Amino acid sequence: MESYCGIHVKEGSVTRLACPGPSCRAPLPPPVLRRLLADEGYARWESLALRRTLDTMPDVAYCPRCNAACVAAGDDAQCPACFFTFCAQCGERRHVGDACVPAEDKLDDLLERQKLKASAREEQRSEAQRLREQRKVEELLSLREVLRSTRQCPACRMAIAKTEGCNKMVCDNCGTFFCYRCSRAISGYKHFV
Repeated sequence: MESYCGIHVKEGSVTRLACPGPSCRAPLPPPVLRRLLADEGYARWESLALRRTLDTMPDVAYCPRCNAACVAAGDDAQCPACFFTFCAQCGERRHVGDACVPAEDKLDDLLERQKLKASAREEQRSEAQRLREQRKVEELLSLREVLRSTRQCPACRMAIAKTEGCNKMVCDNCGTFFCYRCSRAISGYKHFV
């Protein structure tokens, strides 16, 4: 049992550590986990569980500078650790009065800029600035792929990818059953008839 819990915590694949018995599957309570895991393993489990819980909250955003969890008020958030004020939608510096530029438009702009590498302005830009833009392009391309290949859980909005099988999905985060094709919460198989 210790190795079962230890492996899941080490790999970060913790959704809910449950009894491995096929007829049980009850979640293991924290006092039992504290006994099964070493101090650093238990601390990692707590950190992963907290992060997963925060990820399901619609008003929590992560600071783009220090990655601290922040409470967003509308589109704006201020980091309690580094005091950076940013847009909770795009992660950029707060832009009061200006509309937030969608990720797709940012990606198109950055890709267009990369095509113009031969221009004199491009040559004057620093290597650090080019690397920052390249990371942003890669991040936006990853986001585009995630949005293209996943559906959101109707209850907690977690992205779910279907790798095989039927369209009845269960969210690992909150346990909600839903249809992969229409993203509606379901119970049983009546929905598919």
